[in-house]
Order: sequence, then C-alpha cells, then structure tokens
Amino acid sequence: MDQWDLSLLRDIFTEDLTTNIFPFGELHGRREFLSTLQLFRTGRPYLHHVMGDYRIEVIGDKAVLQVYRLLPYGVSRQTLDRNIYGATYDCRLRKENGIWQFARITYTEGTLSELASY
Repeated sequence: MDQWDLSLLRDIFTEDLTTNIFPFGELHGRREFLSTLQLFRTGRPYLHHVMGDYRIEVIGDKAVLQVYRLLPYGVSRQTLDRNIYGATYDCRLRKENGIWQFARITYTEGTLSELASY
C-alpha cells in the first residue's frame, strides 16, 4: 500500500468498503476512501508506515486481521531488536471471486506497546 500502486489499491478493497482512519474519520465506499487518500498523500511522499506483527483469523470466506504499526521509537543498539507499536489497524476482509479484499478498516492510535517475540 505504501508503494503507492493505485491499481493494486483498487483491487484490494471491496466496493462497499468502510473505514475509520485518523485523520479522515468515517469514509464509505472504495472510491471515497481512495480519493481522500490520494488527496491527502499528494506532495507527501514521506508518509510511509512500517507494519510489524499481525494476527489473522480466517472463517470461511471472511477474515479478521489486526496489524500493528511499528514506530521508530528510541532506536539504539539496546532497542534495535525490539518491536515498539503505537497503533493498530483492525480489519475485516472478504473473499470475493477468489480474491481477499478489505471490507472494513479501523485505525486506532494507541499507547506504546511491545509484543513478545515469537
């Protein structure tokens, strides 16, 4: 997503996508989300996110996905191998015509946290 491949972005979202992502708030439909995202990102090539661990549960043709956004927080030799997270993306996916697509995305900015390594 952060490589700004707009044709890929169109393919990974359902037509009836709903989102609640800061700073946009609630958006309805793939077109509204992608248009808003494109306007927001124009002239801001530095807006890249690094995603870390994730949890996924697949139930038939639906899935629940939680992805953690890594923060470049206090990087030093002592903390280099630590994964510090500051936000989550809670997602609902649907498999349509053999392709997994995002149907709902909720972004939650949170307090700093660290997950145990697996």
